[in-house]
Amino acid sequence: MDADRPDGACSAQVPLQNSTAEGSFGLHRMRYHAPALIEFDVRGAISDEDARGITGFIVEHTRMFPDVLFLVDVAGLDAVSLGARKLAAASAQQVAYRVMAFHGATFQARLLVTLTVGAMRLLSGTRTEVRFFKTAVEARKWLGERHCALYPATTGAA
Repeated sequence: MDADRPDGACSAQVPLQNSTAEGSFGLHRMRYHAPALIEFDVRGAISDEDARGITGFIVEHTRMFPDVLFLVDVAGLDAVSLGARKLAAASAQQVAYRVMAFHGATFQARLLVTLTVGAMRLLSGTRTEVRFFKTAVEARKWLGERHCALYPATTGAA
């Protein structure tokens, strides 16, 4: 519910005004927004070393939350190493990857993401909602709707 709206409805705005933590791993940039949102800009290939930093950042900031949301720009994704895919899949046992919105995906990026998320689901036994969008605006809108459903008390407060 949104206190700024008279009808009390959710405004479906993802709280991205202020990040509470940022990290860079190789060419990739991550931002954490409370209560449980990770914004991730992928640029180039994700190496094993990049993946260790990325998963460490995610686990550090979100392991205590039952539903973690991700907004991921994969327009610049070139490749993901086998070790990075394995590490991402294994991290699903520590992080509740609940909602993932990807935008800018090429066919190759979409395939890599789909395979990696499939492995995450198998290892964790959870159901992660995944959607692909052409633009960041579309991805943010859908993620905002999911944010409202999962964290109604914090929507509009950030």
